[in-house]
Amino acid sequence: MKPYRIPELAKKYTDHEMIQTHTELPEFPDSRIRLLFAFLANQRTPLLHSELYSLVAALVQLGMDTHDMIDSDSGHVPEREMRSRQLKVLAGDYFSSRFYHLLAQAGQVDMIRRISEGVCEVNKLKMNLYVKMKQLRVTAEDYLNQCIQLKTELFQAFTDILDDKAVRDWLVLLQGFGRCEVILDEL
Repeated sequence: MKPYRIPELAKKYTDHEMIQTHTELPEFPDSRIRLLFAFLANQRTPLLHSELYSLVAALVQLGMDTHDMIDSDSGHVPEREMRSRQLKVLAGDYFSSRFYHLLAQAGQVDMIRRISEGVCEVNKLKMNLYVKMKQLRVTAEDYLNQCIQLKTELFQAFTDILDDKAVRDWLVLLQGFGRCEVILDEL
C-alpha cells in the first residue's frame, strides 16, 4: 500500500492565518478520503493520480462543507460574525477553485467534468431535502438515507475509474462509511 499523506497535502490550501484567526473550517473528510485513496492506490491508477484525485476530492468536499457552515441569518450580526461568514464563503470558493486548477494543471479535464457533475448532484439533493423538510415531508429513515447520499454522492464520481472487481466493494464500503459519519454527526 502506498503512503497516505492527503491531509498534509491539503494543508497547503487550508492552513491560512486569516481563516484560522477569524473563522472555523469543517473537519477534514478523512475517512472517505482514506477510503478513496485506498481504492485508487490499489488500481491501475498511478500514485500521482491517486493522490491528486484524493486531494481534489478532499478540497471539493471541504469547499461544500465550508459553504454549509454559513449562517444564513439575514438579521444584524456583530462584525466578528460577519467577517467569519464572509471568510467561509471565500474559503469554500477557494477550495473549489483549487480543485479545478489542480486537475486542469494535470490535464485531467475528464475528471473535472465527473467531479463537477457530482457537485451539481449534491446540490440538487440538498435542495430537494431542504424543500421536503420545510414541507415536513421527511421521515427519520428518509432523512438518514438522504444524508448518507449527500455524504457519498461526490465520491461516486470515482466509481467508473475503478476496476470492475473493486466497484461492488467500493460502493458497499462508501455507503457504510457515509452511514457511520451521518450517525456520528447526528449524535
